[in-house]
Amino acid sequence: MLISSTVAGLAGSGASAVVVLNGARRAATLHGVVRAGRARSE
Repeated sequence: MLISSTVAGLAGSGASAVVVLNGARRAATLHGVVRAGRARSE
């Protein structure tokens, strides 16, 4: 019982870490696009 709950906890934290990483990557991509567009307009 304890082992399965630990595995479930690890899987949950792993999934949230993936979501956070994906969000950070998307934000970095958007930031890069905005910066490129701003540099082009100057």
